[in-house]
Amino acid sequence: QLCDDNMENLCFTTSGGSCFIHKHRFCDRSEDCPDGSDETDLMCLQQTKIQCVRKGHPELRPMPLALSWIGDSEVDCLNGKDEDASLWPICGDGITKRFVTDDKTECRDVFLCRMSSVHFLDYESLCDRVESCGSENSVCKVSRSFQEIFSTVNSYKIHQKATK
Repeated sequence: QLCDDNMENLCFTTSGGSCFIHKHRFCDRSEDCPDGSDETDLMCLQQTKIQCVRKGHPELRPMPLALSWIGDSEVDCLNGKDEDASLWPICGDGITKRFVTDDKTECRDVFLCRMSSVHFLDYESLCDRVESCGSENSVCKVSRSFQEIFSTVNSYKIHQKATK
Protein backbone atom coordinates (compact mmCIF):
# COMPACT_ATOMS: atom_id res chain seq x y z
CA GLN A 1 0.00 0.00 0.00
CA LEU A 2 1.13 3.51 -0.82
CA CYS A 3 -0.26 5.15 2.33
CA ASP A 4 0.56 2.72 5.10
CA ASP A 5 3.39 4.83 6.59
CA ASN A 6 0.96 7.11 8.50
CA MET A 7 3.47 9.98 8.11
CA GLU A 8 1.53 13.03 9.30
CA ASN A 9 -1.63 11.42 7.88
CA LEU A 10 -1.00 13.21 4.59
CA CYS A 11 -2.82 10.77 2.35
CA PHE A 12 -5.49 12.01 -0.03
CA THR A 13 -7.83 10.75 -2.69
CA THR A 14 -7.11 12.04 -6.20
CA SER A 15 -9.60 14.59 -7.54
CA GLY A 16 -11.17 11.91 -9.74
CA GLY A 17 -11.64 9.70 -6.67
CA SER A 18 -9.82 6.73 -8.17
CA CYS A 19 -6.75 6.47 -5.94
CA PHE A 20 -5.69 7.11 -2.33
CA ILE A 21 -2.07 8.23 -2.15
CA HIS A 22 0.46 10.10 -0.02
CA LYS A 23 0.64 13.86 -0.66
CA HIS A 24 4.29 13.77 -1.69
CA ARG A 25 3.62 11.16 -4.38
CA PHE A 26 1.35 13.61 -6.25
CA CYS A 27 2.85 15.55 -9.17
CA ASP A 28 6.26 13.84 -8.95
CA ARG A 29 6.39 12.79 -12.62
CA SER A 30 6.00 9.14 -11.67
CA GLU A 31 2.61 7.47 -12.00
CA ASP A 32 1.73 5.70 -8.75
CA CYS A 33 -2.00 5.28 -9.39
CA PRO A 34 -3.08 2.67 -11.96
CA ASP A 35 -4.84 5.38 -14.01
CA GLY A 36 -2.06 7.99 -13.57
CA SER A 37 -4.44 10.34 -11.74
CA ASP A 38 -1.73 11.29 -9.22
CA GLU A 39 0.02 13.12 -12.09
CA THR A 40 -3.08 14.69 -13.65
CA ASP A 41 -4.72 15.83 -10.39
CA LEU A 42 -5.94 19.44 -10.32
CA MET A 43 -3.16 20.49 -7.94
CA CYS A 44 -0.59 19.40 -10.55
CA LEU A 45 -1.81 22.14 -12.90
CA GLN A 46 -0.08 24.83 -10.85
CA GLN A 47 3.45 23.92 -9.80
CA THR A 48 6.56 25.83 -8.85
CA LYS A 49 9.52 26.08 -11.18
CA ILE A 50 11.78 26.20 -8.13
CA GLN A 51 12.38 22.65 -6.92
CA CYS A 52 13.21 20.99 -3.62
CA VAL A 53 13.73 17.52 -2.22
CA ARG A 54 10.37 16.47 -0.80
CA LYS A 55 10.10 15.23 2.74
CA GLY A 56 8.71 11.68 2.83
CA HIS A 57 9.26 10.93 -0.85
CA PRO A 58 11.25 7.74 -1.52
CA GLU A 59 13.39 9.45 -4.17
CA LEU A 60 15.72 12.10 -2.82
CA ARG A 61 15.70 14.27 -5.95
CA PRO A 62 14.59 17.87 -6.50
CA MET A 63 10.99 18.16 -7.68
CA PRO A 64 8.50 20.98 -8.21
CA LEU A 65 5.76 21.57 -5.64
CA ALA A 66 2.08 22.28 -6.05
CA LEU A 67 1.60 26.02 -5.44
CA SER A 68 -1.04 25.16 -2.83
CA TRP A 69 1.67 23.56 -0.67
CA ILE A 70 3.67 26.79 -0.23
CA GLY A 71 3.07 28.42 3.13
CA ASP A 72 0.40 25.89 4.13
CA SER A 73 1.97 25.17 7.57
CA GLU A 74 3.04 21.67 6.47
CA VAL A 75 6.75 21.26 5.74
CA ASP A 76 7.04 19.61 2.33
CA CYS A 77 10.71 20.27 1.51
CA LEU A 78 13.43 18.59 3.56
CA ASN A 79 14.98 22.00 4.19
CA GLY A 80 11.59 23.60 4.99
CA LYS A 81 11.92 26.30 2.34
CA ASP A 82 8.31 25.79 1.21
CA GLU A 83 7.20 27.48 4.45
CA ASP A 84 9.41 30.56 3.93
CA ALA A 85 7.08 32.81 1.92
CA SER A 86 9.89 35.28 1.16
CA LEU A 87 11.56 32.73 -1.16
CA TRP A 88 8.60 32.33 -3.53
CA PRO A 89 7.32 34.69 -6.23
CA ILE A 90 4.02 36.41 -5.43
CA CYS A 91 1.36 38.23 -7.44
CA GLY A 92 -1.51 40.34 -6.22
CA ASP A 93 -2.30 42.06 -2.96
CA GLY A 94 -4.79 41.43 -0.15
CA ILE A 95 -7.21 38.63 -1.03
CA THR A 96 -5.70 38.35 -4.52
CA LYS A 97 -2.21 37.70 -3.12
CA ARG A 98 -1.03 34.34 -4.39
CA PHE A 99 2.10 32.34 -5.08
CA VAL A 100 2.99 31.92 -8.75
CA THR A 101 5.21 29.53 -10.70
CA ASP A 102 8.15 31.92 -11.11
CA ASP A 103 9.16 35.58 -10.94
CA LYS A 104 8.66 35.96 -14.71
CA THR A 105 4.95 35.23 -14.38
CA GLU A 106 2.84 38.13 -15.59
CA CYS A 107 0.59 39.22 -12.75
CA ARG A 108 -2.88 39.44 -14.24
CA ASP A 109 -6.40 39.12 -12.95
CA VAL A 110 -7.43 35.61 -11.96
CA PHE A 111 -10.50 33.80 -10.67
CA LEU A 112 -9.91 33.06 -6.97
CA CYS A 113 -10.88 29.60 -5.76
CA ARG A 114 -12.08 29.13 -2.21
CA MET A 115 -11.66 25.87 -0.27
CA SER A 116 -9.82 24.07 -3.07
CA SER A 117 -6.39 22.56 -3.64
CA VAL A 118 -6.24 24.93 -6.64
CA HIS A 119 -6.07 28.48 -5.27
CA PHE A 120 -6.78 30.36 -8.50
CA LEU A 121 -7.49 29.87 -12.20
CA ASP A 122 -6.50 31.97 -15.16
CA TYR A 123 -9.62 33.25 -16.88
CA GLU A 124 -8.72 31.16 -19.93
CA SER A 125 -9.32 28.03 -17.79
CA LEU A 126 -12.81 29.09 -16.72
CA CYS A 127 -15.94 27.63 -18.27
CA ASP A 128 -14.14 24.64 -19.78
CA ARG A 129 -16.71 22.28 -18.20
CA VAL A 130 -14.03 20.93 -15.85
CA GLU A 131 -14.81 21.65 -12.19
CA SER A 132 -11.37 22.94 -11.24
CA CYS A 133 -11.99 24.81 -8.03
CA GLY A 134 -15.41 24.00 -6.65
CA SER A 135 -17.57 26.83 -7.96
CA GLU A 136 -16.37 27.40 -11.49
CA ASN A 137 -19.34 25.88 -13.33
CA SER A 138 -21.95 27.70 -11.25
CA VAL A 139 -20.17 31.02 -11.89
CA CYS A 140 -20.07 30.25 -15.61
CA LYS A 141 -23.78 29.44 -15.66
CA VAL A 142 -24.61 32.76 -13.99
CA SER A 143 -22.25 34.71 -16.25
CA ARG A 144 -23.81 33.17 -19.37
CA SER A 145 -27.23 34.37 -18.16
CA PHE A 146 -25.92 37.91 -17.69
CA GLN A 147 -24.38 37.91 -21.14
CA GLU A 148 -27.75 37.05 -22.69
CA ILE A 149 -29.47 39.84 -20.73
CA PHE A 150 -26.85 42.44 -21.73
CA SER A 151 -26.96 41.47 -25.41
CA THR A 152 -30.74 41.86 -25.38
CA VAL A 153 -30.56 45.28 -23.72
CA ASN A 154 -27.84 46.46 -26.13
CA SER A 155 -29.81 45.41 -29.21
CA TYR A 156 -32.92 47.17 -27.82
CA LYS A 157 -31.02 50.46 -27.34
CA ILE A 158 -29.62 50.29 -30.85
CA HIS A 159 -33.08 49.65 -32.29
CA GLN A 160 -34.57 52.52 -30.27
CA LYS A 161 -31.98 55.03 -31.60
CA ALA A 162 -32.54 53.92 -35.20
CA THR A 163 -36.29 54.63 -35.02
CA LYS A 164 -35.96 58.22 -33.69
